[in-house]
Amino acid sequence: KACVGGMLGADIALDNLLGNTTTIDAKLFSESHGRILLSVSPNNKNTFEKIMRDIAFVQLGAVRKDNKFTITNQNKKIVDTDIKKLYGIYHKFSESMK
Repeated sequence: KACVGGMLGADIALDNLLGNTTTIDAKLFSESHGRILLSVSPNNKNTFEKIMRDIAFVQLGAVRKDNKFTITNQNKKIVDTDIKKLYGIYHKFSESMK
């Protein structure tokens, strides 16, 4: 949702997710208790890691300046698209829910 709102791409890898989820759908859609997804500027990465040193976290990927959006699991692409397409799908779905 943040990628669509900012019209920025991302490369995301599910390999390092914490927890016991093994299936791709569980990795993508489970809402494990206390799981939070956020973006941290590369300039603030070290500060963020220091703040989080006693809390389990994992880096899942990186924001891209172009509109390419990929999700991989064990080096296999699960999603390979662009933000413009996701934007259209998101807004079409949002309109249908009104």
